[in-house]
Amino acid sequence: MTRRTWALIFLLAVVLAALLWWLVRPLPPDEPTVTIPPPPATVASTATATATLAAVATVTATDAPTIVVTTAPTVTPTPLIVPTVVQPTATPDLLGHHRVGQGDTMYDIGLWWYRGQYFAWGEDVWRPICDANPQIANCRMIYVGDVLAIPRLP
Repeated sequence: MTRRTWALIFLLAVVLAALLWWLVRPLPPDEPTVTIPPPPATVASTATATATLAAVATVTATDAPTIVVTTAPTVTPTPLIVPTVVQPTATPDLLGHHRVGQGDTMYDIGLWWYRGQYFAWGEDVWRPICDANPQIANCRMIYVGDVLAIPRLP
């Protein structure tokens, strides 16, 4: 093979390596978000309705039987009740709320919200967040969309 062929192979290898690195690189964490609770839910009626048909058939005994069918449709609207989602409100002892995103861990969330804070050796940065959220049964398993209250540190 010629020198030109080897140079082309080397160039293709470099481009392929750069492409693979770009595809598998770790993404930076999202900015923390503070959520504002939505207004309370209201009862809204829907356009859907349930219709019932009452059909009565009568047959008279004459030479030719006649069938009389009477229909009386009744329509009753069905109200749609929107459930109220209870979200924690901001209080003086909370820094804010964090909605869990794809790839978030309690440790990463703790490092993000408490950056610049001093933690003693061996102290867990995620423990205050776990203690402030009793709705989370297992702090090692949080799911995308969970809203976590972030407490202030003493």
